[in-house]
Amino acid sequence: MIADLRLESYLNAVDKALGDTPISQRAEIITEVKKQISLAQDKDPSATTDQILGSLGQPESLANQFLRERGLRSVPLPSKPSRGPIIKWLVIGFLGTAGIFTLFVTVLIFKFLPLIEVSEKGGHIKVFGGTIDFNDFDKDGFSTWNKKGMFKLGRYHSIEGARLVDPRVVDKIFIPFSNGEFEITYNHLKKFSWDCKAAEGSDAFSMATEQDRILTLNLKKTKGVKCELSLPAETLVVISGTNGGLEIENPQGPVDIQLENGSVVVEPDLRKAYNFEIKVLNGNADSFDSTNATNAIKIKIDIKNGYVQKG
Repeated sequence: MIADLRLESYLNAVDKALGDTPISQRAEIITEVKKQISLAQDKDPSATTDQILGSLGQPESLANQFLRERGLRSVPLPSKPSRGPIIKWLVIGFLGTAGIFTLFVTVLIFKFLPLIEVSEKGGHIKVFGGTIDFNDFDKDGFSTWNKKGMFKLGRYHSIEGARLVDPRVVDKIFIPFSNGEFEITYNHLKKFSWDCKAAEGSDAFSMATEQDRILTLNLKKTKGVKCELSLPAETLVVISGTNGGLEIENPQGPVDIQLENGSVVVEPDLRKAYNFEIKVLNGNADSFDSTNATNAIKIKIDIKNGYVQKG
């Protein structure tokens, strides 16, 4: 019974492959196919139906063979299904994604060139083609650096104070900040004083605090600050911030400045000897007279994006 079903299925496939061939021709071809199957069975009684049908070939190929012998139009053979369709689409998807990413990176680089641009004359530090622009402070009104560009301050509040610095109990003055501008001078009164304007809305903060021989004026909680600082001579001062501009006049003591983005202008005292250690990762730095003499005042400046200029 199974053999008959296979034979019937094969004959139906041949008939279907004949397409719109005239009925009389189709009947003759089907009869001829049956005759070939019968002859094959008589020739080898032990042969199975699958073996006999396999020797005849695919129904479509056999149908086209009979059509060609009769001078009739053959029917196009069905195309073989592609192998590994899932793998094919995965490869196409991967190559497409890689192409889009490469194009995006190329456009990004060309659009934002140069990646970092430093202009000492204009006081501009631009990152990613100006997407981030750290500008100098407006001379006519207070402004501060931020990642969206220049932020002008229309209203502000004052932060003032002073502390005597006893070198027997204080080794260092530490001033951390986020965004700010500082004008730094020195005095011989062993006094640390500050006169600042902070952006309105800045969080309140404590006055200078002293702990572990460090006097700290914490300005990190201000949105932006502009300060005039008077520092005691010979005391180490560490100033660390994200975006800032500093002007130091006649340094009389060691200074350690650390900035992510900004500028430092130093006007050396011609009567003093200095040991400069300047590092600018992206930007420019003027050359300064430096010595390793024991009496040299240590000036250390480390900037990621910006410049150091001689005043």
